[in-house]
Amino acid sequence: DNLTALEEIHVFNHVFFTLGGFQAQQETGSNPRNIYLQDVLVSRVGTGLSIGLLYAYLAESLDMPVQIVNLPGTCMLSYSGFRPEDIFEVAPSEIREQALFFIQPDWNGEVIQRCDIDQYLLNHAIPSQELFFEPSSKVNLAGRLIGQLIHLYIGLGNMDRVRELKTLQSLILERGQ
Repeated sequence: DNLTALEEIHVFNHVFFTLGGFQAQQETGSNPRNIYLQDVLVSRVGTGLSIGLLYAYLAESLDMPVQIVNLPGTCMLSYSGFRPEDIFEVAPSEIREQALFFIQPDWNGEVIQRCDIDQYLLNHAIPSQELFFEPSSKVNLAGRLIGQLIHLYIGLGNMDRVRELKTLQSLILERGQ
């Protein structure tokens, strides 16, 4: 109960990544098991997004103020001053301003600062937007996860699965608006 936010995340990272054995593959490869959460729970290996989703869900269940943010091209978590039950009752700008630090599930929970994300955006020629630092909705997260599957199945040449997933993705995104 007397841990700082940073100490709390270091303990959580140790339990999740070291003791739990979870790890993000740097390349998605061609294995859909790295995306399907039920398979990631068994293998302990997944994409940054699938590992990030599990990380955020477990952190939320422990009442830790960790949310996935809308950063494009990677999965990034934010540790804010708001508890999970308050997150959708607060203006996104307040959450953005309350972010104490960010967590990279791709790199075993490495903690970084806003300036590191700004550098990432600059390196990838992505114009910075405040939206990137706001919590991602569950609908957006589902769409991103399905998007990873679509990309993977295109690479595998399984166009029937691609059509099914695109239909599912559009239904989810339609209902979420």
